[in-house]
Amino acid sequence: MILKEYTAELNRQYQTGMATEHTYRPALQQLLGALLPAHIVSNEPARRQCGAPDFILLRGRDNIPIAFVEAKDIGDTDLAGRKEHKEHKEQFDRYKQSLQNILFTDYLDFWFFEKGAFVERISIAEVKQGKIVGQSGNFEKFASLIHHFGNALPQKLTSSLTLAGMMAAKARLIVAIDKTIEIMKEL
Repeated sequence: MILKEYTAELNRQYQTGMATEHTYRPALQQLLGALLPAHIVSNEPARRQCGAPDFILLRGRDNIPIAFVEAKDIGDTDLAGRKEHKEHKEQFDRYKQSLQNILFTDYLDFWFFEKGAFVERISIAEVKQGKIVGQSGNFEKFASLIHHFGNALPQKLTSSLTLAGMMAAKARLIVAIDKTIEIMKEL
């Protein structure tokens, strides 16, 4: 029922012809909150070193970050992995390298990544004849993936080698950000 309501709300907004990436966020926040009632789903959380993912999933009992969500507009071609479209590639790579659990979505399709590695993609709706139509055959699997994602363990330090690897990844990220800032200053 929750996923049917979600796709109906997406379609309602889509039909206005005025919706943007941000228009759909309340529906996604409500969906994630309904599927993960023991979590806090925060839209526009505070910026992190790697950037500002659109949502953070916090474990409700202790507010520990479990996962992140980056949403793009419906039909965003970067999410589909088309080689000719890579507007968000640097951002996606940065998030995958820095965040233990990240989900990329265009509100219809969802790409799950754990420890930087692709896990699965699932589509719960599609645009068909100018309308957003739910793919109810995928709803149960989607809910299962979200529960798995929401029950992930926070990143743990198990050895000095793990810590060194994490610190090296963050150092590379800082260097990349510094280079981007320098390029932006030159423009």
